[in-house]
Amino acid sequence: MSTKTVLLTGARAPVTLDLARSFYQFGCRVICVDSLRKTLCTYSKCVDRFIVVSSPAEDLESFSNDLIKAIQEEGVDLVIPTCEEALYVAKIQERLPCEVFTSSFELVEALHNKWTFAQMTKELSPKTERLKDKTIRPPYVVKPIYSRFAAHVEIVREEKEIEECESNPKIVQEFVDGESYCSYAVVKSGKVRAYSAYKVLHSIGMGAAYSMESIQSDEMETFVFNFVKAIGYTGQISFDFIKTEERLYVIECNPRATSGVHLFDCCQELGNAFFDHGVLKAPLGNIYHEPLTMVWYGMKQKEIIRKHFWKHFLAGKNIVIRAFDLGPLFFFPMVLLELMRLTIFKRKKLHRALSEDLEYNGEVSCES
Repeated sequence: MSTKTVLLTGARAPVTLDLARSFYQFGCRVICVDSLRKTLCTYSKCVDRFIVVSSPAEDLESFSNDLIKAIQEEGVDLVIPTCEEALYVAKIQERLPCEVFTSSFELVEALHNKWTFAQMTKELSPKTERLKDKTIRPPYVVKPIYSRFAAHVEIVREEKEIEECESNPKIVQEFVDGESYCSYAVVKSGKVRAYSAYKVLHSIGMGAAYSMESIQSDEMETFVFNFVKAIGYTGQISFDFIKTEERLYVIECNPRATSGVHLFDCCQELGNAFFDHGVLKAPLGNIYHEPLTMVWYGMKQKEIIRKHFWKHFLAGKNIVIRAFDLGPLFFFPMVLLELMRLTIFKRKKLHRALSEDLEYNGEVSCES
């Protein structure tokens, strides 16, 4: 057991709630911060204190000062970024008066940048070019080098003119038709301490998975273990893959936590992985989802009428409900009200309103 104090940023994310529960089970004192006023972590008994901080994307200096104040007041031993604010935390890590579970900003940014990551993984990635240098013929995929949740990603099946953005250039990748898989890992100095892999059962369009099944893939595991060792990575890291009958392709990298956290089911061993040197692997064959999200997007995407949708729904475990921590369930309506307030105030769709104050799009971006 541990008596260390851990500070998690990005408290709005369900994966952060799972991490908080894992650290609590391990015996850590958990502090969570976010620029939203109410999150799932706000109401968790596993979180000793929730602190509202400035938005890193809107005011990095204030965000940095807020983190320093929280670290000093709460006696924090370790800061762990979870969402896209991980890039900002990496950028200011030298200012923070405690250990920060991250790599250099330059490395984290290179992994986040879809063009530079494709250059780092040329042998396993689909053929990738900058839009301005495009020779790839349809079908192909167009995406900005800075984007998330498949936002602004377009599959082009017939040649057409595509508008470029100088401050956030676009890349073109050969279209690969296959099944979607993902991995998640906790890594320290190039050594994997926790690892999970899953098949995407249902997702928001081409974006984030909301229903997943834990699987074993030697090919994916070998890539992840070798890649993070080669770059000497520290932090949480996730990869998106597409598997065809012929081969496995690595598509993107997220240098942060993703849904693979859920596959550990809030076990204390996951909290231990951030401190210990062993290798923890998630149990296989389990399905996880968030029911409201699954039903909402299942209706929206007309998957709800399909037999396999209900098979996965009934077999899946709710990622929010845990018998030892029911606060997030009981106060879920308060979180929904906060999200509604956010979308109305910003006059944007939920996925944009929920992420833009954490997003890193380079020093300047023309995304709207």
